[in-house]
Amino acid sequence: MRRLAEKLHLRIPGEGAVQENRIAALGALTGLAAGTGMGVVLGLAHAAGWRPAPSAQYAVAVVGALAATNGPMTVLGVTDPRTWAAADWAADIVPHLAYAVVTVSVFNRLLGPPPTAARAGGRHIVADTVADLIVSMLKASGVRRVYGLPGDSLNGFTDALRRDGTIARGMSGTKRPPPSPPLPRQA
Repeated sequence: MRRLAEKLHLRIPGEGAVQENRIAALGALTGLAAGTGMGVVLGLAHAAGWRPAPSAQYAVAVVGALAATNGPMTVLGVTDPRTWAAADWAADIVPHLAYAVVTVSVFNRLLGPPPTAARAGGRHIVADTVADLIVSMLKASGVRRVYGLPGDSLNGFTDALRRDGTIARGMSGTKRPPPSPPLPRQA
C-alpha cells in the first residue's frame, strides 16, 4: 500500500505505528472491496442469465479477484507478476482463492436453493422478478394465505401471487373479504 500511495502521489496520514496500522487497514479494505466487487460481478452475470457450475464460478471469482487487485498495481508499476517466484504466486493466490470461496458461497447462499423438482413439475424454476422469488420462498415455507392492504406499492407482489395461484390472498382492515376457496391439496 505504501508503494501504491507513492505512485499515486498520495500521503497516508500519521507517523510510526499509526501510519503502519492505517497501511495495514488499507490493504485489508482493498481486499474486501475486491471480494465485494466480485460478488457484484457474479450477481450481474447471474441477472443476465449466466448459470455456470460452481467450479466455473470459483474460477471466475479467483481470476477476477487476481485481476482486480494485481492489475492496477501492475499498471502503476508497483509490482510485476512476471518477476514473481513460485512462492510469491502461492502467497498471492491463497488469499484470493479464500476470497473467491467466500464470495461464491455467500452469493449462492443468498440465492437459496432452487425449488424442488417435485414442486416445479420436474424442472427448476427461475424467478422472473424479486416478487416471484418472494412468493416462491413463501410457498416453500408452507405459507397458504397472505393478508395485506391493496395499493400501488404491492402491485408487483400481488401480480406474483396471481401468477403463482397457490397462495390465497386476503385484505386486512375493518371489512373482511369473503373467504377464499380452500387450496387444493398437494400429493
